[in-house]
Amino acid sequence: MSENKTVFISRSLPETSDFRTRLETLGWQIIDQTLIEITPVNFELDPEADWIFFSSPSGVRSFFSIHKNPGKVRMACLGPGTARTLESYGYTASFIGDGEPQNSSAAFLKVAANQRILFPRASQSLQSIQKLLGTSVHIREVIAYENVPRKKFQIPEVGILVFTSPMNARTYFDKYPLKTGQVVVAIGQRTADQLKALGIPTVHIATDPSEAGLAEVVVSLR
Repeated sequence: MSENKTVFISRSLPETSDFRTRLETLGWQIIDQTLIEITPVNFELDPEADWIFFSSPSGVRSFFSIHKNPGKVRMACLGPGTARTLESYGYTASFIGDGEPQNSSAAFLKVAANQRILFPRASQSLQSIQKLLGTSVHIREVIAYENVPRKKFQIPEVGILVFTSPMNARTYFDKYPLKTGQVVVAIGQRTADQLKALGIPTVHIATDPSEAGLAEVVVSLR
């Protein structure tokens, strides 16, 4: 358990962030910084797509930086956080998963089997949803943004480390070792698996892959 009320999260948080609001109210000091550089890439839309499936908020932002009007197509989001980002552009997702690829892909197949799905993805995407969907849908992928590890960053020593993606976890531990007494939290199973592969012995996973869910884990570890 951590008595040090300092926490790093690998995401740049707005002032209205659920994570920030909950923890700062309880006296936590938050260091928020993404360790990934995102650069949108120009791409062509598929006019025959039945769905556009967004796997992350970065995918949504990159998509709409290139295409302001995607036309009449249904939209799907891996989790609630991505869906909220989509809403900020004036669109409502017709499907919202729970944030985990296994559960979300199974649920999505119930509404999209045999249909044409466009995946705007990162250049270094793990393509987890696509692999799970397999041949049950017609998949087309376009690279909507480049995602590369940041080379220069400084993170002070904190009590709890919160990672929001596998790449953020890799980037952090390529530079810093795990210090004695530090506690590590993952937003979901994919990130937890990456942390285990990096040699982190104990990883706490949010039961809900959202900023609110991550805040709950941090509070429980105090």
